Amino acid sequence: MKEPIGREIAIDDGGVVALGPRMRAARESSLIELLETLGELNAWVGVIASVATSSRIQVVLPLVQHDLCHLCDQINLQSAAPLSRQHLARIDGAISRLVPDGIAIEEDLLPPGGPLPTAFAHLAWTVCKRARRQLASVLSLHGSRGASGSGAIADDVALIYLQRLGILLRIIGDIESR
Repeated sequence: MKEPIGREIAIDDGGVVALGPRMRAARESSLIELLETLGELNAWVGVIASVATSSRIQVVLPLVQHDLCHLCDQINLQSAAPLSRQHLARIDGAISRLVPDGIAIEEDLLPPGGPLPTAFAHLAWTVCKRARRQLASVLSLHGSRGASGSGAIADDVALIYLQRLGILLRIIGDIESR
């Protein structure tokens, strides 16, 4: 007997998760782990949005949450359009608006700890890095066709998006630490 979870996901008694109408995956599979990590990342982005003191940040993060939901739909349902260059342009625009001209984005920009928004941004950054590694792993195992062989999971745009999101989270942490 399947228990419905959300709109399109169901778990049967044998530990198999139905993702959308055409795909099934073991509960412990890398695909399910990726979806759970993206959900965790989205939750942390929501936490940052709720505690951020900068209105510039509060405007950007709901768009990021929407993009992460879009990526999960792309993986779950395999019928959603993949993340596009427009998604990349939007996150690049957010980065440009938050970083003043002439300021280099350094690798060690975000120190751990500090005020709550900074600490949460650091935590979200680490989850984002994990999601990117997991997506790369799923793509290397299954390609862009997914575990079932049908529908596109993601392409390099999703990997680039997660890399840029990591940069954005580090910038947000830096802004909120001031």
